[in-house]
Amino acid sequence: MKMKIAMFTDSYEPQINGVVTSINNFTSELRKLGHEVHIFAPKDPKYKPKDRFVHCFDSLQFKPYPEYRIGLTHSFLINSLFNKTDFDVIHVHTPFTLGITGLLLAKSKRIPIIGTFHTLISEYTKYLVKIEKLEKIGKKTAWAFTSWFYNNCDIIIVPTKEIKRVAIKNGLKKPIKILPTGIRLTRKKYDKRRLKKKYKLEDKTVLLHVGRVCKEKNIDFIIKSMKYVPEGTILIITSDGPAKKELEKMVNEEALSEKVVFTGYLSNKKLDEIYGLSDIFLMASETDTQGLVLLEALQHGLPLVVTKAPVISDFVKKNKVGLVSRRNHKEFADKIIKLSKDKRLYNQLLKNKDKTLKTYDIKRCTKELLKIYHMATS
Repeated sequence: MKMKIAMFTDSYEPQINGVVTSINNFTSELRKLGHEVHIFAPKDPKYKPKDRFVHCFDSLQFKPYPEYRIGLTHSFLINSLFNKTDFDVIHVHTPFTLGITGLLLAKSKRIPIIGTFHTLISEYTKYLVKIEKLEKIGKKTAWAFTSWFYNNCDIIIVPTKEIKRVAIKNGLKKPIKILPTGIRLTRKKYDKRRLKKKYKLEDKTVLLHVGRVCKEKNIDFIIKSMKYVPEGTILIITSDGPAKKELEKMVNEEALSEKVVFTGYLSNKKLDEIYGLSDIFLMASETDTQGLVLLEALQHGLPLVVTKAPVISDFVKKNKVGLVSRRNHKEFADKIIKLSKDKRLYNQLLKNKDKTLKTYDIKRCTKELLKIYHMATS
């Protein structure tokens, strides 16, 4: 049975993040299978969608995170489209204005609704609230709101067992299905030596961080750890974000400008080249619910060094694709040094990547998503 699916999200292009990647990967695969997918998102003045099934609504800038938009939905426009299109299922990806609109439409029109739990909103309060007592209140409030939203869905999707455990602990009661976001399994082969020569990095051990440059990614921890790695090691930080200027200042103050490079946003082709010349991938985030960039790194043949945190370190340990460090600068640096020097360990960890990646094949994940849709509509 071919389905008509309405996806609601408060985060969409031109943003680059896990929510957007998840929506686009699943949408592309669902359409290949003949399903009709519409996306409802906030309008961004820098972006004009080419896809006629992407419906954007006026929005305001969200001051704490300027690249995010608060969607101002027009009920008459949405109702007009919903009256013309007989949607089988609504799938909400975020619990804010567009997500709530999807929720209300599902209730008023009696359409089954699925909610994907992409973000640990409670973990962001410490970056917005500086007073410890208020931070605790903020976390409780965030979980109260999160549980209200997702408990109004028919089925909840989470990417990992750990997030399911955390969700249940904090009041999510509806049926929960574990389904990670899949990736396209394409072989990435590069001439590392040629690429290092092209970028004048022939004699360097290249460390890589890919992701939005913001406080919750804890990039400052990685930068400070660079004080303990030997000369000839360089950290490349790609992308952009609200914390970039502050981190650039830190690099200068710590006298690390020879060891740390910021690239800003890169084209896909250029990013592929940076992956291709890198040796080790680093991550220190405590807020990621899956960490899609870890899969991208493995796809490009990079072992991982991460900090001990829910989800991320569990993924690395379970699949034996990297090393895990406590949140200690010297220990984190020691893990990097060990992996860069021990070629046997380096190659042993990379042997496990193909088996790991097969689990996240977007084709397999999309079939599982369709099973959840059918479960909700039956």
